[in-house]
Amino acid sequence: KRGGMMQGLVRQADTNGDRAISRAEFDAAVTAHFTRLDANRDGTVTVEERRAARQAMRAARRAG
Repeated sequence: KRGGMMQGLVRQADTNGDRAISRAEFDAAVTAHFTRLDANRDGTVTVEERRAARQAMRAARRAG
C-alpha cells in the first residue's frame, strides 16, 4: 500500500480537510501522538512504551 503510515498521519493531522497541514495542525498531531505513546505520562517515551504502542496498533488492525 503506497503512502502507508505517513499518508495516515497526514490525513489525521489535516483536521479541517483542506488537504494541507498548518503548523498548528502539525503541532497538535505530534502532541497527540506523543501523548498516546507516553503510557505513564512522565513526559518521556521509552523503548518499552513504543513497543507496546506498536503491538497495540497491530492488534487493532488485525481485529478489524
